[in-house]
Amino acid sequence: MTQDKPAVVCVFCGATAGKDPVHLEAARALAYEFHKNNVQLVYGGGTSGLMGEIAKTLVSLSGPKAVHGIIPRALVKVSAKNSNGKASITATGGKTAERVVSESLDGDEIPESEYGVTTIVQDMHTRKRLMATKVMEGGPGSGFVTLAGGFGTIEEVMEMTTWNQLGIHRVGVVLLNINGYWDGLLAWVRNAVKEGFISAENGSILAEASDVKEVWPKLLEYRCSQDRFQLNWVTGANNGIGYETVKALLQSTKATYHIFLGSRSLEKGNKALEALKAEVPDTKSSVDLLQLDLTDDVSIETAYETVRKSYNHIDTLVNNAGASFDGELLAGHVSLRECFTKAYDVNVAGTHVLTYTFIPLLLKSADPRLIFVAGLSHITQAAESYFPTPRLPAGWPKKVDFETIGYRCSKTALNILMLDWNHKLKADGVKVWGAGPGFLATGLGGLTEKVREMGGGHPSIGGDFIKDVVEGVRDSDVGKVVVRNGLAPW
Repeated sequence: MTQDKPAVVCVFCGATAGKDPVHLEAARALAYEFHKNNVQLVYGGGTSGLMGEIAKTLVSLSGPKAVHGIIPRALVKVSAKNSNGKASITATGGKTAERVVSESLDGDEIPESEYGVTTIVQDMHTRKRLMATKVMEGGPGSGFVTLAGGFGTIEEVMEMTTWNQLGIHRVGVVLLNINGYWDGLLAWVRNAVKEGFISAENGSILAEASDVKEVWPKLLEYRCSQDRFQLNWVTGANNGIGYETVKALLQSTKATYHIFLGSRSLEKGNKALEALKAEVPDTKSSVDLLQLDLTDDVSIETAYETVRKSYNHIDTLVNNAGASFDGELLAGHVSLRECFTKAYDVNVAGTHVLTYTFIPLLLKSADPRLIFVAGLSHITQAAESYFPTPRLPAGWPKKVDFETIGYRCSKTALNILMLDWNHKLKADGVKVWGAGPGFLATGLGGLTEKVREMGGGHPSIGGDFIKDVVEGVRDSDVGKVVVRNGLAPW
C-alpha cells in the first residue's frame, strides 16, 4: 500500500442503537479516533442506530468526504416528511429501512449530506464487495471493525474473517468488545480451535479490542496468520516445470494454497487440471485455470482483471512460462531472426509486461514473492565450460544438432530483468529471485528425448525446488539466481 494514502476502515454495526447507551458512546468515540488518525470510514449507509451515529459524528469532525456509505437499494425507502420535518421510517418484511429519503432518486448516488457520500447498490453481496474493495485500496491501518449489532453484523464480520483466511485480503479484522458484547463469539472461536475446526494460527485472525482506544493500534499492528491461504500464480503451468511446481504446492504440508495455473491453451490447461486431480486427490489446497498468452497484452490484462475481481491480490508470482524456437530453426520452420525475436517476445518482453501488470496485486500481499525461472543463462559458467553444445570443428556452416542460443540469450536477458525488479521493489518488501531448476527434460522446444539422452532430469526436481523458494527456504538469497546446491555463477 502507498504510504501517503489515508487508512480506510469499514465499520460493521447495528442500524439500531440497542438498549445500553454505552454502544452509542462507543460509536461516537470511534469516530473521534478516526478523525484524530485521518481515517476514512466506509459503512453500511444507514442513518439510524450505531450506523448513523458513527457516520454523523465523523462527518461533523472530518467533513462529508471522510465518510462513504454503501447501501442496497432494497434498504432505501422513500417517505413523506412527518410533522417534525423528518422522514418517517417504515418497516417492510420485518426489516426497518436503514436509509429514508424524502424524494425518489434517479441514479445510484444519494446527495452529500450529514452522513457523508452514499452509493446505492443492487444487493447485499455487491455492498460487501464494494466495501472490501475500498478498504483494500486504503493505506496502512486499513481494515474492518465491528461494533455491536445483530444477524447482519455478525454475518458481515465473519465473511471478512473468512476472506482473510482464504487470502482474499490481508487487513485486520477487529471486534470492539464493549461490555463483553462479543464474548460469546470469541468463546466459539476458542472452542473451534480446541476442537480442531480452526487452526491455532487462524484463531487469531479475529482480533479483540475491549476499548475504543485499542482499535487503531490493533489495525496498525495487525499481522496475518501464517496458516491462511496463499495465492500463488504459476505461468506456463500446463506441463514441465510449471506443472510440477503446481503439483508440489498442492502436495505441500507447510501451507494451504490457492493456485492459478496459467496456460495459453485452455484445452491443455484443463487436461493439466484433470491430471492434478488424479495425482493429488486429497490436497487441502485448490487450483484454478487462468488463460494467459504472454505475447498478447489483452490476454495479460484480462488475466489481471480476473484475479483482481476475485481476490484483489496475489502472494507469489512464478514467471515460469517460456519458449524456445531453436528446434524449429533447425527444422526450417522459422528464420534465424524469428528464432530470436519470438523467444525474446515470450521470455523477456511478455514476462516483463505480465509482471508490470500484476505488481499492484502483488504489493497487497503480506509477504510478496516474485520468481523468475532461469535456464542456461550463466555467462561465467559458459565462459569456463560451454554447455550443452559440444566443441565444433573448423569450417562453415557449423552443424549444431542441439541448438539453444536463441533461448539462452533470452534467459540471460531475463537475469538482468530479475535484478532490475529486485532493485525497484526493494523498498516495497518484495522478495525477488531468479530460480535455476537445473538441466531437465521439460518438453521445451520439442527436445525432450535429446535432453534425456544428455542426462536431463525429471521436471519434478525443478517443481520441488521452486516450491522451496516459494515457502521461504531461500529467503537469505534474495536478488540472486538460486540453484539447488547454492547460487548460480553469473
